[in-house]
Amino acid sequence: MRQNVSDQLPFRLERGEKILSVSDSPEDEEQILDVLGIVEKLGEQLDQFEKLKETIDATKKSAGRLIPSMKEERKLLKEKAREKREKIEQIGQEILKLEKQKAELNRHLQSEEQKISRIDGQMKLISRLS
Repeated sequence: MRQNVSDQLPFRLERGEKILSVSDSPEDEEQILDVLGIVEKLGEQLDQFEKLKETIDATKKSAGRLIPSMKEERKLLKEKAREKREKIEQIGQEILKLEKQKAELNRHLQSEEQKISRIDGQMKLISRLS
């Protein structure tokens, strides 16, 4: 982690301490202190950014470790999906066969009902004659 900005200077600065001997102007000293304050805040923000970057890097590394297991899960899910598609296809074929059987049975049923109807008609005719 970064050090405090004033710790990186070759000399120690304290608020109110005379910084430059170039000018004794209070405005100059105040401006220099303001700049140092801004630099200090930027240093703190940089520290926060570096912590955030470390967190993001750790998260990326952790997520990267998940990829192999996710690939394996994806492979298994694809296989299950393929098997289900095959099963759906088989069921569809069975449904077609059953529909054909149903149609055939309906034709036989109609034929038998026609025979029953003819027999009923013949029985009525015979009973009238007798």
